[in-house]
Amino acid sequence: MPEAAVTNIAAGAEEITLAPGDNLLGTGLSMEALEIFTRKTLFALESFYGSLGEVGLDIALDVNGKMWLLEANSQPSSRGYKEAASEELCNEIFGLPLDYAKYLAKRMFEQQENHAAY
Repeated sequence: MPEAAVTNIAAGAEEITLAPGDNLLGTGLSMEALEIFTRKTLFALESFYGSLGEVGLDIALDVNGKMWLLEANSQPSSRGYKEAASEELCNEIFGLPLDYAKYLAKRMFEQQENHAAY
């Protein structure tokens, strides 16, 4: 069907990778709105599954600019970043899982200290 939405790259969809500061396709959508949507989604996922580490979110915009979560990937591909982003941005992006691991370790240590204090 020619007017059907295609969300899979293998089926012909176009992948668009955005980094902080990139133009959000002129939709009037802000990076702040995208971050809020992402944080709420990740909070819901981690509330159900526990700490996930790295998650790739496939998000779509409808014709009214409303965001929709299409898919959450627990082992996201980094191909798009390697092809589209600068070396500096790639270093920052690929360092995020390590930053998150440090955060989780610190949180776990603090929880153990608080529990031992009782």
